[in-house]
Amino acid sequence: MSTTLDLDADDTRTVAIQLGGPTVTASRFGNPVTYTLDDRPVHASDGDLSTAWPVAAFAEGRGEFLRYDFGAPTTIDSLHAIQPLVEANRHITEIEIRAAGERRVVDLTMLSRLPDGETVGFEPISGSIFDIVITDLDVPVLSTIRGAHRLSGSPNSPWRGRAYNRMDPTSGAD
Repeated sequence: MSTTLDLDADDTRTVAIQLGGPTVTASRFGNPVTYTLDDRPVHASDGDLSTAWPVAAFAEGRGEFLRYDFGAPTTIDSLHAIQPLVEANRHITEIEIRAAGERRVVDLTMLSRLPDGETVGFEPISGSIFDIVITDLDVPVLSTIRGAHRLSGSPNSPWRGRAYNRMDPTSGAD
């Protein structure tokens, strides 16, 4: 008879390794009840519009962020965003891109809610790590909210949207 005490701790874990492109992490993902693998931040830039990075399912989404670590100095000057392609209870209207102490504020329009998404340009920003922060939504600030909020990205962009949202700063990377 075997017990869990006989197991190596690593044998009881699921490990995902991101290969190619920037490493993508986030402030949070999914909801505080179920941290499912299908909700991981890497889905914001996997090129698959059937996946996404859901965040703040039962909470305020402002302040949540995706972090792209390129591992070397990179300059970006655009971002491609695709938000939920299904009915959603809220949408991102503004994001802030942060890198090496610099910031760029970007407004997202209704175009980011269409299948082709929206590419937004901005003054070039350089760094090896970029945070893309949700700074505004199309709903008032709430302490809790029903439903989910996601970010995802197009095949050439680390930010895009699925049934929720996606974004991709790699589309403008050097």
